[in-house]
Amino acid sequence: MVALATGDARLILLSSRVSSGGHFDAVIKAVDKMIATLQAEEGEDLANKESCEKDRAEDTRQSLLLSREIDELTDAISKSKAEIEGIVAQIKEKEESIKAMREQLKEAKQVRDDEQVEWQASDKDDKAAVNLIQQATEVLSAFYTENGMALMQNRREPPEVVAGAAPPPPPSTWEAPYTGKKGENDGVVGILEMIRDDIRNDITKAKEAEDQAQKEYDTFKADSESQIETLTEEVVKLTATKGEKEADITTAKQTRTTNKGELGVVMKKIKDSEVGCDFITVNFVARSRNRQAEVDGLTKAKAILEGGTFSEGPDTNRELKPGDALLQHRRN
Repeated sequence: MVALATGDARLILLSSRVSSGGHFDAVIKAVDKMIATLQAEEGEDLANKESCEKDRAEDTRQSLLLSREIDELTDAISKSKAEIEGIVAQIKEKEESIKAMREQLKEAKQVRDDEQVEWQASDKDDKAAVNLIQQATEVLSAFYTENGMALMQNRREPPEVVAGAAPPPPPSTWEAPYTGKKGENDGVVGILEMIRDDIRNDITKAKEAEDQAQKEYDTFKADSESQIETLTEEVVKLTATKGEKEADITTAKQTRTTNKGELGVVMKKIKDSEVGCDFITVNFVARSRNRQAEVDGLTKAKAILEGGTFSEGPDTNRELKPGDALLQHRRN
């Protein structure tokens, strides 16, 4: 009757054991064991539920972190690749500038060498001409001196020209008529000296032009070499930076691959625990409620067996004594 009143299948089984000759102490002990088992099951369900929730939260958090890091690594790789493309373009541009400057230097040197060769040849010829004229002048001077001929030559001032008037007749070259070729001799020496002086002036101007050209070339060469050196240093630095970024890309790819592997493990763990955890999550409340109802039934049955109270309805709510419990058990 107690088993029927509580509706507990386990209690019905215990009731059959008592009616077949069992003892109350053994039944009560069995009831306690059942209650302990139910409580243990309750604790196990709760532990499983909390474990699932904790593991899912941790796995979800880890998967989010890994996914975010993978995305960040992908962005970093793309950024580094773009930066490398820019660096490569800069290196190419600077190397082309270096090449162009070296070509210009080469051409400038060729021009300078040609100019120098030309000047040296011209300077040599001019100096030889001056030397030759000097020798001729000295020979003529010596000849005239040895022969008692004066080497004097006077030039007249050019006549004044009146506007609108006929030009005056050309002046005579010499003051005195030609006698013993004196005027002619003086004129030849004078002409030679003028030619010599002109050539000397040309030599001086040519040397100044040569020095200026060499100075300009040296300045151009120094500036170009300085720029080439600066550009070369920049290329070295850019190349080093390019290598660093390539190493960063390699490291990022390795880390991304590792993270993808870890993410796969985490996602598999979540997938594998899905069935068990979903069952616990969905059925935890119902299982707990049913289990508590069973524990309540067993507790009431135990109270009846120990002589406690049990309510079957409005007219049966009274305290049972140990003898009454035994009597009630035998009636059942």
